[in-house]
Amino acid sequence: MTALAFIVGCIPLAVASGSGAVARRILGTVVVGGTALSTVLGLIFIPVTFSVVEYLSHRFVRGGTGTTMDCKPTPKSGSGPGTPVPVAAEGD
Repeated sequence: MTALAFIVGCIPLAVASGSGAVARRILGTVVVGGTALSTVLGLIFIPVTFSVVEYLSHRFVRGGTGTTMDCKPTPKSGSGPGTPVPVAAEGD
């Protein structure tokens, strides 16, 4: 939302007219284009790339079928959820 508000706020800079408009248009075009590109990369490209790498990791490195549902939790010793807590006997 912040990036979208910034892009919309810079559109008048990109479509400027009047004295010194050429410099403002160039600056506005670069700012709007760069912010839009970085937003697309951050919201779409990076998560998709992560999912593809994770799929390939499960498929080829870990020997699974490619889904994350193949991962089995390994039992851990020590404290954590589900670990019984020793209780002191009464009278100690």
